[in-house]
Amino acid sequence: MSVPHDHIHSIVTLGSVTPDAVGSVLGVSFVKERERPSWEFYEAGPAGVITMAVLNLSRTDTRWLVGWEYDVAKMPREDELDLSRYGTPK
Repeated sequence: MSVPHDHIHSIVTLGSVTPDAVGSVLGVSFVKERERPSWEFYEAGPAGVITMAVLNLSRTDTRWLVGWEYDVAKMPREDELDLSRYGTPK
C-alpha cells in the first residue's frame, strides 16, 4: 500500500499534471464536475484507501491544486511508516 509521502512525491514529480496522471498515482478516476473560463474542476473516489479526491487545473497557466482524503481504517499507523528518508527524529 502506498503511504501519503509516496503519493505526494509521485504527484510533484509528474512530467505533466493531468487528471489521468494524478488519478493513476492515487488509484482513482477523476471526472470533470464543472469548469469556468480559467479553471477545470475534477472529483474522484472512493477507491482503495482514498475516500475522495479533487483536482483543479488552470486553463491559463501551469497552476493546479490536488487534495485527497484517506480512509483512516485502511491506512498504516505512524509507527508503521518508514520515515527514515527524513533523517533521525529530534
